[in-house]
Amino acid sequence: YFSDGDAGATHANFGPKRLMDTRTGTGVRQGPVTGGSVVTLPVAGVGGVPATGIKAVVLNVTATNPTEASHVSVFP
Repeated sequence: YFSDGDAGATHANFGPKRLMDTRTGTGVRQGPVTGGSVVTLPVAGVGGVPATGIKAVVLNVTATNPTEASHVSVFP
């Protein structure tokens, strides 16, 4: 995540964290995400990210085992 620092934004890097996994129900309900669905994923205060003072986050998003051609869009 990025937060305010004395000399501008500060990047705080810590190891990978799984914030959401629909296979296990981590962070959201368990099960497939259907086409056209919007899934909201809270990030502030989750998985070591502070609850306040965050300006941006770095994410890796992966779709696994799709049942047909698929894509994922991510937006704030």
